[in-house]
Parts: sequence; C-alpha cells; structure tokens
Amino acid sequence: LKWKNFKLDQLLERIDSIIQVEDRKLCLISKFEFTDEEIQKLKEYVDIQFQNGYAFAFDLRFNMKNEIINILNSRNLLADEYSFMSILKWLNPNLRGYPKLLYLKDSPIQTIEQIISINFPDTITRKQIQDFIISYGYSEQTVYKVMFELIDKNYFYQYTGLEFINANQLNFTDSIILSLKTYLDEQFRNKVYLSALDLVGINSIAPICHQGWSYHLIYELAPKVGYRHIPTNSDYRY
Repeated sequence: LKWKNFKLDQLLERIDSIIQVEDRKLCLISKFEFTDEEIQKLKEYVDIQFQNGYAFAFDLRFNMKNEIINILNSRNLLADEYSFMSILKWLNPNLRGYPKLLYLKDSPIQTIEQIISINFPDTITRKQIQDFIISYGYSEQTVYKVMFELIDKNYFYQYTGLEFINANQLNFTDSIILSLKTYLDEQFRNKVYLSALDLVGINSIAPICHQGWSYHLIYELAPKVGYRHIPTNSDYRY
C-alpha cells in the first residue's frame, strides 16, 4: 500500500493484537505469551509512571523494577527503544508520542518545550537547555530545533545574551504595555531607528517581572507596542 509511517501508526492505534518492533516490523502480541499476571503488573507499572500525564523513555527505563525488567527482557522488548515504547502503548491505548517522550492523549503536557517551561520557571541558559535535552537521549539537531520552538512559541523570551526568561514570569498588563510604549516613544522621538543597547533609563518602565527589564527583553517585546525589528544581515560587507 506504500502508506506513510503516520498512517500506519494511526491504524495500529485501533488494533490491539499487533505492535511495531525494531525496524518498524509488525509483530503479533500473542507471540510474547504474556500471562494475565504479567500483564497486570506491566499495566500497574505504566499507570504509576504516567501519573503526571507524560514520561521520557529514559525515566521509564531508569524507574523500572527488576520484576518488570525480567518480564520485558525475556521477550526482547528492551533491546531497542521502538519495541519498548510500542509495548507501553499497547498496555495503555491512551498513550501518544514516540520514541523519546510519551504522553496521555488528554494530557495538557505533550511536548518537550512545555516540559522545559515547567522545569525552569524562572530563567534558563542555552547550556541548561542543551544539557536537559541531551540527558534524555535527544540529538544535537533536536537541541537547536527545541531552542527555536521555545522562542518561536513564546515559552521563553531572550533576557540577556546568555539567558532566556520564562514567559510565565512576565506580567504584561495594559498598564505595563502603556508604560513601555510611552518609554519607547520618548526614546525614539524623531529617530528612524535605535539600537536596543542605546536605550537609557530602562528602569523607569513599569516593572514587568521581579528581575526587571533588560535591553534584550525590550527588544523582544517592542513589536507588541507598534515597533518593528530591523532584520539582521549576515553579509560580511555590512
């Protein structure tokens, strides 16, 4: 049929007698010959691990008791990440995601960006983001993708050259919007453009968070009060 992977995944979600294993091969559940007692123990393990609505594959393995390890290992279901996550989905059909992160279908937390936002409620550095992501088995390529998503989807804003501030820390009320606009209007006056680093007296703006304003944060939020960013140019001649 030449179906794409996501189409096959959607079909398998409706079939409880087959799972995908290593190299995306299909395997009948009956092949594993689980006893009723083993299935019960496995389901109890899954229920405990997903009390928060999500779990990383790394944590699922780390928190596994020897009894569960033996049940899965004897069926070669711990040999690769894909088989392991597939059997978990079979045990709880409400699980979604793959292969590093699984979450319950109705969980409000479904992405690694949301998890980073929860685990770092104040500020975070690029190094902390990188270390957090890699610690759960993600690649360097994923690190850059997640960093982009954290900013693009406004989970964090640039706060300094090295730090990002959690959006939940920002109290961007109407009065603060007005204060920021009034400040920028005064700074610009008749200027056509202005570098954020040339701003003076930024502490006169009504505080948006307990850390106070920064040049980077003003730059990030200026479009919300009618100002535009000047695109950067990587051409060496400029």
